[in-house]
Amino acid sequence: MSLVNNSTLQSAISSIVIPESPSDKPDSKTVDEMKFAEQEKELYLESFRQDMKERKSYASKVFWLIVCWLLAVFLLVVVAGLNVRMVIDGWEWSFKLSNSVLITLISTTTANVLGIFVFVVRYLFKPT
Repeated sequence: MSLVNNSTLQSAISSIVIPESPSDKPDSKTVDEMKFAEQEKELYLESFRQDMKERKSYASKVFWLIVCWLLAVFLLVVVAGLNVRMVIDGWEWSFKLSNSVLITLISTTTANVLGIFVFVVRYLFKPT
């Protein structure tokens, strides 16, 4: 007692189409997506290389700025400490700074140098 007769079953089986095996070649949309992904990677690497070059350049510039700044302050403190006096064309010049001026000079210089250093380092070497 079969509900489906043999001829119906045979016609149903014969109407099944076997799909073609997938092609080894990607379609045009996939090719375009692959090209775009490759271009995106190249642009990212180029940008990364440029960032690294700029980081090295600016790190060096900031280093020398801080060195010169500290050297200038050091010279001011030394000259003020030695109480230098000069006579030029009959005019007597002396360089003397009060203690409060020296304290202000040293503390603001320290704050500025640290501030510049932290600002530049955070900008140039932020985690990506």
